[in-house]
Amino acid sequence: MQGLVIEDEATLAQVRQHCREAFVDSKLSATGCFAGARNAAPLSAGVSSARSDNLRAVLVEKTPADTSPDEEDEREHVENLTGIRSYFPCDPSSGTNNRTERKIVIYQDSTSFFEEVPEAKAAVNVTASATRHFFDRLVEDKLPNIEQVTEAVSLVVESVTRNSSAMLWLSGLKQKGDYLYSRAIDSAILMVAFGRQLGLPKSDLITLGISGISLDVGKTRLPRELLDKPDKLNEEEIETCRSHVMLGLAVLSRSSDTSEGVLETVSRHHERFNGEGYPFGLQGSEIGLYASMAGIVDTYTAITSNRPFAKAKSPSDALRVLHKSRDSLFQGALVDQFIQCVGIYPVGSV
Repeated sequence: MQGLVIEDEATLAQVRQHCREAFVDSKLSATGCFAGARNAAPLSAGVSSARSDNLRAVLVEKTPADTSPDEEDEREHVENLTGIRSYFPCDPSSGTNNRTERKIVIYQDSTSFFEEVPEAKAAVNVTASATRHFFDRLVEDKLPNIEQVTEAVSLVVESVTRNSSAMLWLSGLKQKGDYLYSRAIDSAILMVAFGRQLGLPKSDLITLGISGISLDVGKTRLPRELLDKPDKLNEEEIETCRSHVMLGLAVLSRSSDTSEGVLETVSRHHERFNGEGYPFGLQGSEIGLYASMAGIVDTYTAITSNRPFAKAKSPSDALRVLHKSRDSLFQGALVDQFIQCVGIYPVGSV
């Protein structure tokens, strides 16, 4: 759950009953409702106020004018994104220089959460159908239909750029289904939302979304009994599972519609910041921005999904794991931005 609407005392009483602490984002609250709050008595029963962008509690309907960040917040956000771009100066996925050629796009919500939910649902339904068809073709050893996936992802991009909260909320509503298929959809949504958080242009968000769907396509070439094994894998089985990266690259390379950005992201999404990943043992900026993002998203969706050998953990647990992996498995600033993108709690509190 990304947040809830607090409109009356009854709802507030329930929050006090079930929560040790609640964060209220004044930016997402009714205009003027926090007027004079600095001089008011402290909020009781563990309910606190916060102004952090990473809080996704949806309190009231708002207009684009209500959601514009103040100059100080925007300046700090741009500085953080500039630092990330500087660390990944050249993005091989698009062949451009992040430092001099890539403008940072600051997206403003143009719809409210409530307005966007129906549009987000429609985009998810189209993406789910396209993803199912995509995986079915691969199982049948047919060429991947990149064009259909691109059209579906474009709808996700349009929804996320209008208001990311609605799509992220839908992604958080876990449904039973095929593990690879459901994770592919979640990964696409999260990659697009992550790209928006990093100020990437829409064309890049489409590449990220297609990459999210494609991360584990190589697993369609692995034995089903291996994927469904509930017990700990032996060394040979681990190596077989790791082969899904190159298998996926081979599958996607068969289609001339697959971009270099997608191919590189898929081939490197298991590389790690400290060089302990696979299959190439890349480290740091060698991994590239998009593949580094994909590694974070892939880890998050794995932890929050039911797997044959482990039950799904909560989003907060997954964020805690990622936070502990800052500057070891994943580049620290990227982890912070991902937590701000989907986080239930502020950076540092997990």
